[in-house]
Amino acid sequence: MPWTCREGLNPPPARMRCCRNHCVDVSSDVNNCGFCGVRCPFTWQCCRGFSVDTNRSPLNCGRCGERCPWRVRCVYGICGYAGPFPPRKLPDPPIPHPPFPFPHRPPKPWPPHRPGEDRPPSTSEDLKKLIFVQHVFLLGKKY
Repeated sequence: MPWTCREGLNPPPARMRCCRNHCVDVSSDVNNCGFCGVRCPFTWQCCRGFSVDTNRSPLNCGRCGERCPWRVRCVYGICGYAGPFPPRKLPDPPIPHPPFPFPHRPPKPWPPHRPGEDRPPSTSEDLKKLIFVQHVFLLGKKY
């Protein structure tokens, strides 16, 4: 380790490492971010050993450690640039669907009534005629 990287010669938050015979602070050097040889992408900065896009990060807006207020965006490295942004439109409420498959209808009386009758056949003779008509209708037989 070169003499320039010895502990005690640099401020406490600095993490000095010897990279290619040079003493560098890997917590803030864009060419050695976090470890020797780890480069940050173009326009990004090394903040505490991590590559950060300071143009969009609300925790490091414009520079390391610059926090934007709650719900304020970081745009072009400026908190609230061209803001305030309009609130997002809430989604439309879901369309209510009928019960599957369809709503219940009141049950129809069975056997059906003759036209003009409000009640089912009550005599046994009427009932026999109705059963005969249903039998012919269902089976298709002619008598």
